[in-house]
Amino acid sequence: MTSIHAKEVEDKHILVDVRTPGEHRGEKIPNSLNMPLDELADQARSLENHSDIVLVCASGTRAKKAREILSKENIPACILEDGMRGWKEAGLPTEKSKTKVISIERQVRIVAGSLAATGGVLALLVNPYWALLSTFVGCGLVFAGVTDTCGMALLLAKLPFNRK
Repeated sequence: MTSIHAKEVEDKHILVDVRTPGEHRGEKIPNSLNMPLDELADQARSLENHSDIVLVCASGTRAKKAREILSKENIPACILEDGMRGWKEAGLPTEKSKTKVISIERQVRIVAGSLAATGGVLALLVNPYWALLSTFVGCGLVFAGVTDTCGMALLLAKLPFNRK
C-alpha cells in the first residue's frame, strides 16, 4: 500500500510527521512523532522494526520524499493521503498550539513576495538591474511549481524558529 486515507488509520499505525518542528508544534495529529524531512535519514534506523508507518506532512509532497528516504533503508511506509489537510477534512482530531505558527508555505509566500516587490521598487528608484531580483524570485517559483521542490522552503526550514 502506498497511501492510506485518514479514516483508515488505526491505533497500530505509527504516524511520523515529517514537517518542521515549528509546523508540528503549531498543529499535529495526537501521538504523532516528529521527524523532520531533513533529519529523517539520520533517524530512520529508529523506525526499522515497525511495519505500520504512516508518513504525514501538510499535503503529501514531503511525505513522498520521506518514503523515498525510508525505502532506501528498506523501511516500508505509506503516505497519509492529502496529509494534515486530508486528516482535518476527514473530521479527525488535531492538537493545536496556543501560539500562532506561520507555516513554511506562508513563509515562502511572504519572503518571495517581499523580494519581488523590493526588486521592483529598487529597479524603479535606484537601478534597473534590481529587476533581476524579481526575475530570480519568479524563476524560483516556476521551478518550484514544475519540480514540486522549493529551495526557499528548504532554506526557511533551517531557520531557528522553524526548528524548535
